[in-house]
Amino acid sequence: MSKVALPPVRQDLTPEEQITLDAAIGNLKPRLAVFARTYLLNGNNAADAARHAGYAASSSKNTGYRLLARRDVASAIDAFRKIIAKKTTFDFDRAAEMLMDSAEFAKSTQNATALVRATELMAKLHGHMVDRQSVQHSGNAVTFILPDRHASKTIEHDADG
Repeated sequence: MSKVALPPVRQDLTPEEQITLDAAIGNLKPRLAVFARTYLLNGNNAADAARHAGYAASSSKNTGYRLLARRDVASAIDAFRKIIAKKTTFDFDRAAEMLMDSAEFAKSTQNATALVRATELMAKLHGHMVDRQSVQHSGNAVTFILPDRHASKTIEHDADG
């Protein structure tokens, strides 16, 4: 059977991500590859994916369930889900990378305001700047932790007066 040309599962995959996904799905027989891609494209509807891959419509629900239980199909689908999970995770490193890209863009376009803002946000991300002050209560004392994180001021409050 010849290799079937399949549409990309998502348009926003990087070439490296697409290669990883193609390697996982490429190990499947053509009909299983069509099933896996359709399953990913149609919102995880196994019966519809089975019908689209050419399996009998009358038993597509059972066939879809059975195909999802196969290790090779499950592995291909899992590879895609890992790519998407990584792509949608917004953590410290991703935020720092985006801010560095923003700063580089601001430099290249000579946009001083954007460069200052990117630098400010990077400082906040790394904990060098704080927008607000923290207030801590203990008994009759109120402690204000000031934005520079090193100074604090405690005020005694008399509840009777």
